[in-house]
Amino acid sequence: NSFCTLLEPFLSMSWSTVAIEQPATCRTPHSGFVLANGVKVIVISDPNTQKSTAAMSIRTGSHNDPVELPGLAHLCEHMCFLGTEEYPSEGEYNKYVSQHGGHSNAWTEDGHTQYYFNCSNGAFEEGLRMFLHFFVSPLFTATSLEREVEAVHSEDEKNHSSDYWCWDEIRKLHLASKAHPHSRYGNGNKQTLWDVPTAEGVDIRGKLLAFFEKYYVAENACLAIYTALPAEPLVALADSILSRMRRGPRTEYDFGVAPFVVSADDAVVAKGEAIFPGTWVHRKATKALQRVSVYFPIPFSHAQYESKPAAYASHVIGHECNGSLLAVLKAEGLADSLSAGSGHGVDDRYDNFQISASLTAKGVRNVHRVVELFFEAVEHMRRDGVVERVYDEMEAGHNLTFNLSEIDSPAMHAATVSRDANRYSLERCLSGHVKVFQKDLKAARKVFDYLRPDNAFFLVELQDFDAAVEGASAAIAADNNGSDEPAGLVLPISELSATATRASLVTQHHKCHYGIGRVEKAVLQKWAEPSALHPALATPGVNPFIATDFSVGELGKDEYPVAKETAYGTAYVKRDSRFGLPKAFLSIALDSPLAYDTPMHRFFVRVAAQVVKHRLTEQLYFAELGALEADITTATNGLRIVINGAAEKLPVFAEEVLRTVLDPATYLECEALYKDKAQVMIRTLLSHYVGQPYQDAQSRIAAWLNKVQHTVTEVLDAAIGPHLDRLDTASSTSTPPAYGDFTAFM
Repeated sequence: NSFCTLLEPFLSMSWSTVAIEQPATCRTPHSGFVLANGVKVIVISDPNTQKSTAAMSIRTGSHNDPVELPGLAHLCEHMCFLGTEEYPSEGEYNKYVSQHGGHSNAWTEDGHTQYYFNCSNGAFEEGLRMFLHFFVSPLFTATSLEREVEAVHSEDEKNHSSDYWCWDEIRKLHLASKAHPHSRYGNGNKQTLWDVPTAEGVDIRGKLLAFFEKYYVAENACLAIYTALPAEPLVALADSILSRMRRGPRTEYDFGVAPFVVSADDAVVAKGEAIFPGTWVHRKATKALQRVSVYFPIPFSHAQYESKPAAYASHVIGHECNGSLLAVLKAEGLADSLSAGSGHGVDDRYDNFQISASLTAKGVRNVHRVVELFFEAVEHMRRDGVVERVYDEMEAGHNLTFNLSEIDSPAMHAATVSRDANRYSLERCLSGHVKVFQKDLKAARKVFDYLRPDNAFFLVELQDFDAAVEGASAAIAADNNGSDEPAGLVLPISELSATATRASLVTQHHKCHYGIGRVEKAVLQKWAEPSALHPALATPGVNPFIATDFSVGELGKDEYPVAKETAYGTAYVKRDSRFGLPKAFLSIALDSPLAYDTPMHRFFVRVAAQVVKHRLTEQLYFAELGALEADITTATNGLRIVINGAAEKLPVFAEEVLRTVLDPATYLECEALYKDKAQVMIRTLLSHYVGQPYQDAQSRIAAWLNKVQHTVTEVLDAAIGPHLDRLDTASSTSTPPAYGDFTAFM
């Protein structure tokens, strides 16, 4: 009888199985299931994990907020934690998870809401039972409603110092079309969720119940479980609870209008449904940012994930090889880094393609030139067309990244695959975001048609905007001495400082200072039709780090690494005895007492790491495209280099990295480069003071507990006004030479 009772759930299974496309090197099998009512379930089996994780993605978010209650989706997420019919005590769930070595979290985005928790394997089934009832029987008690609005408000206030959330408010409330839900304040706070709706007689709890009823339905739900426990009993447990979820239509994010519209029609702009061509925003950053970005609304989104039309433009514009836009910007001393590409989609039909550069001090003074080079690079790629060799290499890199991917965090992995099963499909919850499934050169070419100055809006983010404008104006006066070129064509930022009164506007919620102006039509025309393209711009070259050999040798014995002494350090080598993957791992510790003896030397080491990365820009980028990862960081005693990825190409790449790191000319040949990187590091250190309090506490505790560690304040005080001659002195007195520990896992 007991045996029959054990088998009973499986004799009447009410779910079907789905094969999930998985990486060739996957060591944690992913099994897909669909319950009878349409709920998707993914079980990731890892016999070695000591904790189990469950993540639930619901395909609803702030885009589904009622007009009269911005932030309701976020509030609903909070309320789900505050008791269910089966577990009515508010603190019961959190107490249980905490007592069993786990934690939980949740967040709300535009188009989905994510929940997850983990705890010890032995306590997981009961924790899962409590968790799943969030989605079928939450209480949403009136007594907890106002208190949880306060919690949402507190969370919103915490974001006042976040540059990301400050720009998010400007972008949504002042640039997005009022005809699209993206223009609402999805975070929510006491004003949007309580004060205003209460004054207007809105039944907040009634709206909350209606929201849950409409969107928390089976077709919108995907559960992912990462565990060492057997899969079938967990699926049966999920089915016994989630079968109670109501059926309803899958939420679609096609609103019939674009979230961002660029139009010269005064009437449309006046209604808040569009912005003028050349709309330029300058924002006073919280942290020491120096960044310019250009945003292009495009009619491509994750709905076209199979062909990924914007991937090629992202690949060639954001490339970091010789001849790339970034290489040209660096050669002119205008920028330190660059990114280009689209996101996961503002909705199912539209997205923004973004080109963004982190500016040097010279770049701030010449932001016009940076944007001009953006458009020269776009025009170069447009004239080039879609080069099939480059496209094929890009596709190979995407597929290589997928096939060699590994799981870093079980909790985040479960959250990601549950979201992507809702975003793409259950079958492609692992591959949908990275692989190119259909080769569509025509769609890839079409993207460049939208990367035009008259289909763009611009953003400059500076911590001290007024000082930058004054410095730029002085530079313009000098540059225009004896020139017939009008100032408006040279520096749009100086024109905007007058029309937008120097970031004099303040956002409603985060109190962010910003200004809005427009780039002159003549400037837009010049950018659209450049008289000549920069001669150094070129099509990306062949990537030397794309692996083609994925053979795996015999596994070694399970033993300690073998230590080999060399003239330069100790090498520890271990053969793979467990994984059987075509991957290798190399870790190098380069230690020197001069790395930590004074705060100034500590600063030099930090700058040195940045200089090395600059010198290796092309190699690091090609390696990244070839599924090789390199991390060059500072440690207490010196530099740390960690390289891992495809075993075939790792030795070649590692040799290039080491040659650069160990060559004194890397650090001493270019004073301007050192000074630029020193300024970047100073800005980074200054940003520490506007971070979260716990980050400052961690830094101070580390300094107090470690005799060779210095506080951020000590390093920053020593760094003000550094000069190359002091770096030269530090390098020349570095005797004996740095000693290294080398660890290789193959």
